Amino acid sequence: MNLSHLIGTIEVGKKADLVIFDALSANLAGAADPFQGVVFHASNADVDTVLVNGEIVKRNSVLTKMPWGPVALELQ
Repeated sequence: MNLSHLIGTIEVGKKADLVIFDALSANLAGAADPFQGVVFHASNADVDTVLVNGEIVKRNSVLTKMPWGPVALELQ
């Protein structure tokens, strides 16, 4: 795709879509393998922080761009 200058590694100046899980949550604290813990045990409640294109859209389990209420209404 010829985008290695923009994506593929975490570096200053590159685009970043990242999901950070709370490894101490009830679902993940006992997982011996963090990858298996996320795949088999994690839920949306275990997601602490989300970055989209380098911008934080969820921090400390709370959406930063807009409150959840309007999003839930639109989804309904």
